[in-house]
Amino acid sequence: MPGGAKLNRSQERAIAALLTSPSVAEAARAAGVSQRSLFGWMKRPEFNRQYREARRQVIEHAVTLLQQATTKAAETLNRSMSCGHHATELRAAIAVMELSLKGIGRELTDADVVTEEADAADGSSMGADAVVRLLAARLRQVDQSALPTGEKARLSASLADSLLRALAVGVLDQRLAAVQTVLSGRKDKP
Repeated sequence: MPGGAKLNRSQERAIAALLTSPSVAEAARAAGVSQRSLFGWMKRPEFNRQYREARRQVIEHAVTLLQQATTKAAETLNRSMSCGHHATELRAAIAVMELSLKGIGRELTDADVVTEEADAADGSSMGADAVVRLLAARLRQVDQSALPTGEKARLSASLADSLLRALAVGVLDQRLAAVQTVLSGRKDKP
C-alpha cells in the first residue's frame, strides 16, 4: 500500500463491520474489538482513508445495481400503463411523465452548463441584455409547452426570478458605467 501503513486483520474486520452495522458500538462487537479501540482507529488517517475507500466502493456498487435495474423499472412502468386496472395505469402514466420531465429538465440544465463552460473557455461572457433575452425566450417556451400546470408554474417562477436578477444586473451595469464615466471625467480635469 503506497504511502500508508497496512491495516491489521482486526482493523480490516472493523472496516467491514462499520460498513454493515447501524452503529459504531455494533460494529465494534461484530469485529470483536472494544469501542475504545475502534474509536481510536477511526482517528487515524490511514484507517479513515481505507474506510472511506471501502464506503466509496460499496456506494459505487449500489449505484451500478440501481442503474442496471433502471431498464427493468421502465419496462415495468410501461407494462403497468396497460395492465387493465385504471388506477394503476394512471399512477404509472403519471410516474412516466414526471420522470421524463425531470430527465428533460436535467438535459436542459446540462446543456446550459456546457454552453456556459464553452462561453467561459473562449473568454466571452453574455451581457445582461443577452441574458434577459435568453431568459425571456425560455419563459415563452415554458408557457407554450404541454407541461402540466404545476410544472409550468414552478419553471416560470424560477425563470422569472432569474430574469429579475438579470435585469437588476443590467441596471447595475448601466449605473456602474455612468459612475465610471463621471470618475474618468474628473480625472481628466486638473
